Amino acid sequence: MAIYTAFFAETDDGKVIGEVLIPPFPWNPILSALGRHHDEAFSQLRSGLRYHLRSKHWLPRGFAWDSASLTRVSVDLRPGWRQGDKYFSGDRNYRLEVSVVHGEISDGDGCLAFIPRLPLVFYYFDKKEFTTTVRAEVQKFFLEAPVEEIAHFLPHSNEYIDTITINVPADRLRDKAGPEVSILDQVGQALTRRSLKKLSNAAYERDKEVNSILSSLREGVAGLLVVGESGVGKSSTIHEAFRRLLRGHTPSAETIAEEGEVNKDIPHCYLSSGSRIVAGMKYVGQWEERCRDVCEELASSNSILNVGDLVGFLTAGRSTHNDRGLDVIFRPYLERNEITIVLETTPRGLDVAERLAPGFTGLFKTVHIEASERLQTLRIIEKVLCEKLSGRPELPPELAPTIYELTHRFMTRGRFPGKAIPLTRELAPKSQQAEFPNREDIIDTFSVKTGIPSIFLDDNVPLAPSEVAEFFEKRLVGQVQARESSVSLVSTLKAGLNDPQRPIASMLLCGPTGVGKTELAKCLAEFFFSGRERLIRLDMSEYGLPGSLSRLIGDLHVGPGELTKRINDQPFSVVLFDEVEKANPAVFDVLMGLFDEGRLTDPFGKVADFRSSILVMTSNLGAVKGAELGFQEDSAGTATARFMGAVSEFFRPEFINRLDRIVMFSSLDQTQCQAIAKRELEKLKVREGFTRRGLRLTFEENVPAVIAKLGFDERYGARPLKRAIDRLITTPLAQSISSKPEFRDAVLTISLSESGQLSYQEAPA
Repeated sequence: MAIYTAFFAETDDGKVIGEVLIPPFPWNPILSALGRHHDEAFSQLRSGLRYHLRSKHWLPRGFAWDSASLTRVSVDLRPGWRQGDKYFSGDRNYRLEVSVVHGEISDGDGCLAFIPRLPLVFYYFDKKEFTTTVRAEVQKFFLEAPVEEIAHFLPHSNEYIDTITINVPADRLRDKAGPEVSILDQVGQALTRRSLKKLSNAAYERDKEVNSILSSLREGVAGLLVVGESGVGKSSTIHEAFRRLLRGHTPSAETIAEEGEVNKDIPHCYLSSGSRIVAGMKYVGQWEERCRDVCEELASSNSILNVGDLVGFLTAGRSTHNDRGLDVIFRPYLERNEITIVLETTPRGLDVAERLAPGFTGLFKTVHIEASERLQTLRIIEKVLCEKLSGRPELPPELAPTIYELTHRFMTRGRFPGKAIPLTRELAPKSQQAEFPNREDIIDTFSVKTGIPSIFLDDNVPLAPSEVAEFFEKRLVGQVQARESSVSLVSTLKAGLNDPQRPIASMLLCGPTGVGKTELAKCLAEFFFSGRERLIRLDMSEYGLPGSLSRLIGDLHVGPGELTKRINDQPFSVVLFDEVEKANPAVFDVLMGLFDEGRLTDPFGKVADFRSSILVMTSNLGAVKGAELGFQEDSAGTATARFMGAVSEFFRPEFINRLDRIVMFSSLDQTQCQAIAKRELEKLKVREGFTRRGLRLTFEENVPAVIAKLGFDERYGARPLKRAIDRLITTPLAQSISSKPEFRDAVLTISLSESGQLSYQEAPA
């Protein structure tokens, strides 16, 4: 029996990576895995161990800890920079948490420690010196490393260890090795007609493009590059060509390929990616050797490799320490026409590829795929609706046009037909007996998918400005200009008069703190996208340092940025740039283009589309200390002039000129503070602790006034009101309820003295 310790971590997208922790001696393999969940990654590692234990590879017997532990250690780093032959230490410490797997060695003296994320392995002998040793090793690892590199090694949110037990004979079956596993099977998925059918949608209305790809493959081109915008159907077209290639290569090819059997007369097609090819390859020369093995097997087996995204292929293997990519290994084989690989990319991705690997794309034959026109898209929608039904049933005439118009108007990201297909498949009848949806069904389904209320989707439903004004008035106390701007924004979108090539709106909200700027952003998310959870909030004080822009929009080495990742996940959102004036100046340049075009291209050439979003910035520019932040001791005109002057002085004219609206928020008066306090008290009534016990709250008439008096602060506006309610009402009631379990099914009438002393009267409910 062999026992090994494995390290697992959850990635940001929910996947699980795993690694068997074996010292990286030259004779030991690196066993890593990437799975959709823990069980899948665990199974891959176990299979890899079994294979290596039965093959020519050797693993140390029982090399494991008696009791392995996972510990996080905080390490202070002071990165600097090198100029010529001199090294300059920085003037700021950065704290990095590292996860360390450590324990006593089962067949030797001392202890062993792994830091999988770096990667770093070292021995230590005094357990009392564990933390000190870890810090010293990490500081040595990052010696002379720039500050940008430290961010690459931040730990995952969920990291843990597990043990893998393998039952093997004592001699580890070295003389009974099983058959070798194909390197192409290790790095890719062998495609059959059955797997292709499950893998992608049918390529309707793409016969010309499919035939072009198919003829190129039959001619034996070395490289084929399919170029088109996201959503035009690049993958579907490639896979349809593969299906036809498998079906028509020999008379018996269809049957054999359907069953997934091996036949030397059928060209084998493999689906892979750049990241999958280099998965688990951590040390110098490893992934290069794997790439050579892949190319050699492609050449000898006459197989076709579909590697997906071109930019992903070129960036795999690259790092801050290594600017070599997969193209370096594959290029000679392509030049000699020894292998066949198929890649796809967007026009912007093509530009990025040329910067990463000049001349590489010149080795490929290019097939361009354009977005489908309206009539062509309508035919595709109809075919998708009927694809699982026998015959060609009569479709309701408004069905396809309604799907097209909704996706055309509101789903700005992507191209046709791709962006209409998910909605179409969701609406397609599941059987011959099922009815086709009507127009109302389509609108309701689209509303649920996007979060956009149906009132914006159906021109037949009226929306009175007074209803909109009432919605914002209930949620935003005072701030007449903000409410009027919101009403005009809603009316413009409802009428379909917004510019489709820009975000729904780009707004700058100015004014003192605590007067409702953030609350307006939440209200917009609630009204436009049916929920406050559709608010993407970014604290721009976190993006003030040089190099912060890469964290926002992405970097070739660290992956997608916070902003681009979140908007790609949910394009129907309100994006709040909080305290925008604190951002690094480089961020303003990016925002300026974003407001103008509604799109942002990351370093990978991938476009993040903001044209279905509302962009909101808040700023305290022009706010001053003292009485001017209080109860409107400043006149409205003077305050507006002060804030506008501060905004004009701070931002460049071309930045301001790209904004749709600059909304001024005024200070609050006593009456408005009481209204806010009353609204917060209404929210308090429905808290789960009261409703579960059947307790109903009522308040004496003076309670909002007392809270406004005791809770308002000139420096912070109305924000302290919630804390005042917690201090004066919630906490005393919580203490009473906690001490009396029988306190149920009653009406509590709450009173507050002028000093804030709480009392209540209890009556049966």
